[in-house]
Amino acid sequence: MSKRIGLVQTRGIGDIIIALPIADFLIQQGYDVFWPIDEQIVSAFQQVKPEVNFITVIKGAGDLLEKPLTAVKQKAYSMGIKTREWRLWSANEIKLLKKLYPSENTQSIADKLGRSRISINHKACNIGLKKVGTPPVWSRQEDALLKKLYPHKNVRDIANQLGRTVPAVWGRAHNLGISKPQHIWSKKELNLLELS
Repeated sequence: MSKRIGLVQTRGIGDIIIALPIADFLIQQGYDVFWPIDEQIVSAFQQVKPEVNFITVIKGAGDLLEKPLTAVKQKAYSMGIKTREWRLWSANEIKLLKKLYPSENTQSIADKLGRSRISINHKACNIGLKKVGTPPVWSRQEDALLKKLYPHKNVRDIANQLGRTVPAVWGRAHNLGISKPQHIWSKKELNLLELS
């Protein structure tokens, strides 16, 4: 099955023209591009870009396919069509996320919204949502110990010492701006890489 992706920019000739290079890039990356556009301009764009699967949108039909946008996104996602790698969140999506996030499995929410788990977790974090049974807030003592240990100690060992998960330690280190020291490549290592 080939990779499929949908672009959502149905009206505005100028906007569509500006977005055409995005379609070209996606086609070069191996995607079949599906793009719903206004019925009055679809034939012109089909002639200019026959490699794009333009879909006619009837003017005045309301939301695409006369369904709520969330339903269309969910259907496209279930068919293996991505609408974009990232997109703005609608008020309805945020409302549903607030309702489901505390107690429902993140992948299940992602499937319902036609988004990735990463997108779900990122938005939930940005709007302050937490899962039921969320671990306690990091203490000053934990932060101090993390700052001391993180640059030179194994993350799994730090997680065990703090009673936290490895992803929690990575996330907290990132939030605090702590990083591991950069590895300096020796000439011998560089030569080995060149030989392989």
